[in-house]
Amino acid sequence: MLFNADKTTYTNVIDTIFNKGKKYNKIYMSVGSKYNQTDVMFYSRNMPLANMTPTNASYQMIPEFLRHSSMDTNILIIMVDIFNKGVNFDYNKELLLSKSTKNMDILMINMDCCDAKFVDMCTLILSNIKIQNISPSSFMICNFIKHMNSPNENEYNAELTVVRSILTVLNSYDFKWYLDCFYQWYGYKYDIFNFIYKHSISNYDLYFIKTVTEFNDEIHKSSRPFARNIKSSKFNKMLANTYDLTLSYDNIEYEAMSLPISVIYGTT
Repeated sequence: MLFNADKTTYTNVIDTIFNKGKKYNKIYMSVGSKYNQTDVMFYSRNMPLANMTPTNASYQMIPEFLRHSSMDTNILIIMVDIFNKGVNFDYNKELLLSKSTKNMDILMINMDCCDAKFVDMCTLILSNIKIQNISPSSFMICNFIKHMNSPNENEYNAELTVVRSILTVLNSYDFKWYLDCFYQWYGYKYDIFNFIYKHSISNYDLYFIKTVTEFNDEIHKSSRPFARNIKSSKFNKMLANTYDLTLSYDNIEYEAMSLPISVIYGTT
């Protein structure tokens, strides 16, 4: 079932979803994952010619590892973004439905992450997740608000605001159990374009942005399955906390929502 809401209706819609008697086993929430364009053009010093890659928006909305869950696993997909009325909303709605499975409910929330109500909306969602006793291993909130080129002032503020807002909620006393459920997209870096990382690892590296660039370069030099070819220990924490949105885990027994690439490619 698909629900939609905005900053004036989200309270009633969220209450309806969580009070209709269904117990969710997994909840995945994305911020900034909507479909904007068909392809992405990459330019970098690693590639003398531009490389065109299909957008991964549908995997940001619903990662591949959720599309193969058992049919008795109830999943709630929450997507928060700014949708223009008409074609933009309708296309993203149809894309979501086309990638969903029968055991999924979908909530599309039309809201700017810079809106003051964004924190309240996240708080309400986390409150219901806590009431349903969803374990941290069964909840993910992923931020995909990144800009390909140098962002303007408004774009830069949006990138900062969404992270601050999510952490404000997760750092509160009531929700600290879910603090490690916050993930971020690596952004427009060709070799790690489909990867997300656990936000907490950035807290232990003062030069995290530089480390990410080096990580991307290291993967570029390695042949797939690349993880087992990366020898530098400085990337161990990143490998153990990086996840591929496009991989399915059909034949792997696991309790978590997803597995890090270090496990998928056999380095741990």
